[in-house]
This record gives sequence, structure tokens and C-alpha cells, in this order.
Amino acid sequence: MLKLELPMRGLAVAGGVILSLWLLTQVWPVVLLVVTALIFMAALLPYVRWLGDHGLPRTLAALV
Repeated sequence: MLKLELPMRGLAVAGGVILSLWLLTQVWPVVLLVVTALIFMAALLPYVRWLGDHGLPRTLAALV
């Protein structure tokens, strides 16, 4: 007869991995939006800075 022994630490690690993967799938849309916003921010920062240096308020420069 085959006897299978699983240590508690191994079960805890496996459970943690499964829980982490599930949590990542739940928050993936939010992570994707945040990463997209950071890319847009990095791309537009030089233009907003230039408009701000030329007298336009920073908030208005970001809206433009």
C-alpha cells in the first residue's frame, strides 16, 4: 500500500501560492489600469513640465 505524507509547511506553502494566484486574478484589472496610467504619466510629463515653465498652471497643463 502507498503511503503519502505531506508536511504541514508544504501544505501551507501550496495554499499560499494558490491564494496569491487567485488574489492576483481578482485585482488584475486594477493593476492593469494603474500600469497604464503610469505609462501615460511618464509619456506626458515633459510636455506638462514645459507648459508649466511657460506660465500655464500645472493642473491646466495636465488637462491640455
